[in-house]
Amino acid sequence: MYCSRCGVPLPEGSAFCPQCGARVAIPAQKVYSSEGVPAQDAVPSEDVPAQDAVPSEDVPAQDAAPSEEVSVFDDFNAADEPIAPNAFSADEGTTYAAAPEVVPPVKKRNCKRLVISLIAAVLALVLVAGGLVYALVLRKPEVQLAWALNNTKEEFGELWGHCENLNEFVECSKALAKADKKTLELGVSSDTDGQAISYHLRVDGDPKHKQAGGAFGLESDGLIPKIEVRYYLDTEKLVFTLPDLVKDAYSIPTKDFGKKLLDSHLGELLDLERTEKLEELSLDPFGAGTTETDFSFLTDLLIIEKTDRQIPDISSKMTVYRVTMDWDTYAQRMQESDLSNNALWLFMSSAYGVGDIDSAIEEIKESGIQLLVGVNDDHCASVFCLYNEKEDSAITLLLCGKDNLWSNIELIVDGKTVMTGYCARTENGFRVELRANGESLLIECDDKRGELSLGVSEEALLLIEYAAADGGVEFNTDFYVDGESLSLTMRLLPLETIDPLSDDPIDIFSMSKTKLQFLVMEIYSNLQSAIQ
Repeated sequence: MYCSRCGVPLPEGSAFCPQCGARVAIPAQKVYSSEGVPAQDAVPSEDVPAQDAVPSEDVPAQDAAPSEEVSVFDDFNAADEPIAPNAFSADEGTTYAAAPEVVPPVKKRNCKRLVISLIAAVLALVLVAGGLVYALVLRKPEVQLAWALNNTKEEFGELWGHCENLNEFVECSKALAKADKKTLELGVSSDTDGQAISYHLRVDGDPKHKQAGGAFGLESDGLIPKIEVRYYLDTEKLVFTLPDLVKDAYSIPTKDFGKKLLDSHLGELLDLERTEKLEELSLDPFGAGTTETDFSFLTDLLIIEKTDRQIPDISSKMTVYRVTMDWDTYAQRMQESDLSNNALWLFMSSAYGVGDIDSAIEEIKESGIQLLVGVNDDHCASVFCLYNEKEDSAITLLLCGKDNLWSNIELIVDGKTVMTGYCARTENGFRVELRANGESLLIECDDKRGELSLGVSEEALLLIEYAAADGGVEFNTDFYVDGESLSLTMRLLPLETIDPLSDDPIDIFSMSKTKLQFLVMEIYSNLQSAIQ
């Protein structure tokens, strides 16, 4: 038997061609013509005798014959695939049933293996890249320590994260601190022996456009009249006025202030001594030399190392990092900058009582002071130790709470516990208590009321009320000491414009001696009238 499509010999019992995949045609049962064929060629059934398959004389021969012969070659394209000669040999008059059109199955490529290979290659690349990142970046001591410090910070945040008003106050304060233009208002009032005195200060700042302004004033019951000074400052001039004493606005130059003051009639009236330092004096707050007044650049000079040394007075084993400063690089930076405008240098020079940067650096180096930070198994920084290697002394802060690190606090100095305490979350806020020498310091936050209180041994010392509204923040503080009170109010607000006070102020350095004398007399007379 041969394939009806490609002509290849077929194995006996095959359902499909092994060459082209076509379904094998099944021969139909022989049908007898009117002339008849040998009876043994017919396929008798079990119930009908073989001779019954022969048409009788009563049955017309054409009824037994099929109405139409169908060739097995109807769907075969002989032009495309020739058939082997004598491939089909059958008895004359034998017909076959038409084989249904069969579409040979398409041989699909093995995509599954390709996809698996690609996935395996991608996973291998990810693992290699992850290993490199972990080895080259994440394993760095500074990265590990930063991660631990952040976890410790998050532990503390769990204690007050539910304080919605306090969180809004903090976030709004941060946003205003970074804003280009803002207003800071401070008010201080005190009541001492029944005598009330109040001060107020307003500072409007726009560093981007190099402008500032505001006011300062004070007032007292019966002793000091209300006095207020309003000012406006830019890179060219300082404009000021005293609205309660004079009606005009006056100005002085900010650039070359000292030299112009010495050359003016005001300098003669004040009888100022001409010195080189005074001649070089300038009032320009936006000039060069004032940019390095913060500590942000110090992070680049920190040296963080992993050390095998254990922290004194701590028995449990933990990963310890040593934090020091690259003082040589800091000294070099200080020598290249204006030391008089550097906040850290001013602090160092006053704390160590030295007059030059090199002496201060040597003092710190010789002391051998270093910061040790211990990281526990939970990857949290739980120990902070200020260690003096030269004197072998240590001040250690230990956070050892079980559910929360901050739920148990200890301060240890040279092996002796000097303070204990805890931080706890409350329904409306949080509570912090520190105990030392039989006294306790208690800090409580009631976020629902927007209050933060501080007391010592159940005696109230300080009450802070905080709020955030209209894009600004405000807090009021009341101090209580020996029956006397001191109140402080602070507001931080967004700012749109700064009042220049006057379009045509009077230049004091250009005034004659006579006009200056009349101005002084006018201020003095109005001040006397206000006191009376």
